[in-house]
Amino acid sequence: MSWVLALALALAGFCIAAFVLKAPHQSWEAMGAALFLGIAGYALQASPGLSGSPKAAAQQAATDPAAIVEARDALAERGIPVSNQWLVIADGLARNGQYASAAEVLLGAVEDDPEKGEAWLALGNALMAHAEGVLTPASLHAFRKAERAAPDSPGPPFFLGLDRPPPSGPR
Repeated sequence: MSWVLALALALAGFCIAAFVLKAPHQSWEAMGAALFLGIAGYALQASPGLSGSPKAAAQQAATDPAAIVEARDALAERGIPVSNQWLVIADGLARNGQYASAAEVLLGAVEDDPEKGEAWLALGNALMAHAEGVLTPASLHAFRKAERAAPDSPGPPFFLGLDRPPPSGPR
């Protein structure tokens, strides 16, 4: 049955091009050859008899807005709560899914102390979460600043999904 559909579509395409769009007679042969080449490709590669089998997504997106804040806290390896008031406010906003507002607050944190790696990391996370997981140039810039401010922190490579290069020198 799929052959009938393929041939009907090829014939309809030829008729539309030749008669409706008024293609010149000299191009009819080339159009026919192109359509038959398409049908030959279909004959070689198509498997219309196979049934479809939809698959579930391999990885589900995180639906918990607080997860990213908790992951950053776990990577910071600190036993005490955040002392920076900017980060406390931004974490509260991010936990409620208000990533744009969290990013605005975190801009105040990085202006207050540009060498605070955790603030840059939180800003990168907020920007990336606001972009629904897409790494934007702004979030990449924030992650790079976090890496420069705290080179030994595992946070930036973790959230970027990168591996650190192996350390050079004796072990």
